[in-house]
Amino acid sequence: MNAESARAAEEIVRLVTVLIRTWERTPPPVLRSGGLGVRELRRLAQQLEVDDATAVHVAELAQGAGLVVDDADVVPAFAPTAAVDDWLAAELPEQWALLARTWVRSDRAAWVEAARGTRGSQPSALDPELHRPWAARLRRVVLEVLAEASHGDDVRALDTTGVIDVLAWRAPRAIPSTDAVAAVLAEAALIGVTGAGAIGDPGLALLAELHADTASGVDGSTPWPATPDRAGLGTAGLGAARPADAALADLLAPPVDELLLQGDLTGVVPGRPTPALAHLLDCLAQVESRGAALTVRFTADTVRRALDDGRGADEVLADLANHSRTPVPQALDYLVRDAARTHGRLRVGVATSYIRAEDPLLLAGVAQNPVFARLGLVRLAPTVLACHADPSTVLEALRVHGLSPSAEGPDGQVVLGRPTVRRVRGDRRRPGTGSDVVAEVVREAPGARTARLTALIPRLRGAERAAQADRSLQTRAAAAAAAAVDDGGTQDPAVALGTLREAAAGKHEVWIEIVGPAGTPARRRVRPVTVEGGRVRAIDVERESELTIAVHRIAAVTLIEPEDPATE
Repeated sequence: MNAESARAAEEIVRLVTVLIRTWERTPPPVLRSGGLGVRELRRLAQQLEVDDATAVHVAELAQGAGLVVDDADVVPAFAPTAAVDDWLAAELPEQWALLARTWVRSDRAAWVEAARGTRGSQPSALDPELHRPWAARLRRVVLEVLAEASHGDDVRALDTTGVIDVLAWRAPRAIPSTDAVAAVLAEAALIGVTGAGAIGDPGLALLAELHADTASGVDGSTPWPATPDRAGLGTAGLGAARPADAALADLLAPPVDELLLQGDLTGVVPGRPTPALAHLLDCLAQVESRGAALTVRFTADTVRRALDDGRGADEVLADLANHSRTPVPQALDYLVRDAARTHGRLRVGVATSYIRAEDPLLLAGVAQNPVFARLGLVRLAPTVLACHADPSTVLEALRVHGLSPSAEGPDGQVVLGRPTVRRVRGDRRRPGTGSDVVAEVVREAPGARTARLTALIPRLRGAERAAQADRSLQTRAAAAAAAAVDDGGTQDPAVALGTLREAAAGKHEVWIEIVGPAGTPARRRVRPVTVEGGRVRAIDVERESELTIAVHRIAAVTLIEPEDPATE
């Protein structure tokens, strides 16, 4: 039990450390909803070599402990905070205690899968909506049940069903869900609060700290109700005076600062490495296996990674010799020195533009002129300068100071500086308007222009008369619709809906006045089919087509009796 708890505690600290090291180089972006994207979560799970659910818990722990936050930048991302340096420098028990205390007091419920809402998706990792006020209380009561089962020498492992049975006996009307209890037990095992299904000594010390803080109101929560000391279990029985980090430190073996180097380019650490040795191996090797001993392998890529960090071959070999019981094997010595000999022979940089000249003296004068310092000039060759500024900025700066540069294309040919002018086709105009006629008149000879303009006047006046006729027709239609209402139609919305439902039930026809988007009324003869959801589906008798009308656009309804033939 305690051994499993200690192993899980080491593993969760390692996973959070890997997350910090990963996100400090490439911070993942924050979604608009405030969470972590699915793609970024799966990338994190691959880097941690765990499943997605475990990656979610690791990210939640890091954020809850204040080690990772939303940086609130222009493009927001999850980045490590300044508290990370102190946490990484602390001993493993202190690192674990911060994570465990964060978990047991947190109101985050990462396991919750909310119903599909307006966003149409499930909450993502680190989503702000995953706060549940009852989460911290549920963790506490579950740990209390496990503590009662593990009191004294009689240690009993409880599964989800056993915990729920105890909680149901205590409060039959407030039984938590099976999924929630199973998630709390899984989180406790992942963090190291429990081991092999039972709470360990670190978990008991953590629960005692929680009881003491709650009783004194340190955590700002309501004190836990006093309960009888069942089976001799109480705050004193939990070891309240013993910190959780001290309880874990008693279970951990002393850290090992020795590395067994072997001739096959592998190394073995017989135990838990010290922070200095762990940092050296992270920079210089890749892990092959974990367990009671840590096995690592040295490759050209891992050695190159250490060289990229600024270490030299002699420094790397000296660090390995300081931690090794035996001299550095010859194969590893050759590997490090060969990688250092080829490292940096090729260099890669960034250049937005360049300046090239046949006269080296002219180019040297440009490179040494302080007025061009803002261009970020780097001399690559006697006749070539690389620039950080874009080509247009470089051309303008050189011309302002009396030089006459010319632009050069990708093929090395001079690009002429002719201005780009814009042209469009002359026949891009709306058909059926007077603009086409005017364009034709402009292109004609001056002698024929008067005749064309004279012929244009009747066409313009005809268009004006047609517009007046349309307005008169709309006025008469509105008057006819109003007269129809006066002849028996109704404008009361409730009565109109009742008339439509009656017509739909009896399959009768009605005259209906519809107000269009422009406010113009139109009168239609229809046969209603259904009236529901604020819409009327009807058959247009005259056009023999189906239409759907919003109720708020119906101004009046007139029922046509079957025995009275309607006039067109």
